[in-house]
Amino acid sequence: MKTFFAKIGIKNLKYKPAYNPYTEPSLEIFGYHPQLKKWIEIGNSGVFRPEMLEPMGLPKDVSVIAWGLSLERPTMIYYNVDNIRDLFGHKVSISTTKKNPICYIQNETSSVAPRDDTRDVAVPKERTFIMIKPDGVQRGQIGQIMQRFEKKGFKLAGMKLCSPGRAHLEAHYADLKKKPFFPGLIDYMCSGPVCAMVWEGDNAVATGRKMLGATKPADSNPGTMRGDLCIHVGRNIIHGSDSVDSANNEISLWFKPSELISFKHHSNDWVYE
Repeated sequence: MKTFFAKIGIKNLKYKPAYNPYTEPSLEIFGYHPQLKKWIEIGNSGVFRPEMLEPMGLPKDVSVIAWGLSLERPTMIYYNVDNIRDLFGHKVSISTTKKNPICYIQNETSSVAPRDDTRDVAVPKERTFIMIKPDGVQRGQIGQIMQRFEKKGFKLAGMKLCSPGRAHLEAHYADLKKKPFFPGLIDYMCSGPVCAMVWEGDNAVATGRKMLGATKPADSNPGTMRGDLCIHVGRNIIHGSDSVDSANNEISLWFKPSELISFKHHSNDWVYE
């Protein structure tokens, strides 16, 4: 179960004994929601009782483990949704479902042409999280940085100018919590608004990191953002995801699914062969 939930970015799990009529022992599975700051139930599990297996002709010494998950609750954690009504109910816009395909299945060995009603669906490519830090915002660098990503051919999927607060930024930089510079880093990140963005395209994470340059501007090559636009490591203007997993986690921390848009850009065929 840990391996399964880790694949969708939920790594903080705990279990509680429970009662199920068909299994004994039984365990409820809980995952931690960082935005709500509490544990929510995301699944159930147990070992089937012998009387459930005997009618199937299974030997008495055979044990069968069963477990399942509720799709909506892991989705809340993965995409940082704090209200289940954003996923279900009369308030959910049907256009959100149409514009954000959840699953795209294609048999690459099949010679059968796709159905007509799926040919124009925009399938999301790799996404990366980019954040312009307070110094970049205050120095008026948002437009220039966005222009670089657009000139490269990446597509903007989401953007917000915000002041997320100390707790949110501490969650974002949780992997640096034990570093001596952590308190100063959080103070700096809280000093003004930031511009959070999601950019989409082939190899968006690795290419985005190259476009940013090295963490230390002095080590960054000319032509990179940090090589051209900043001088000191403590004011290096921008953050970018360092792996696909990090990108997925950061995007879910900063954006709700309804805040991300999937669409086919008019220049797509001039960027991709």
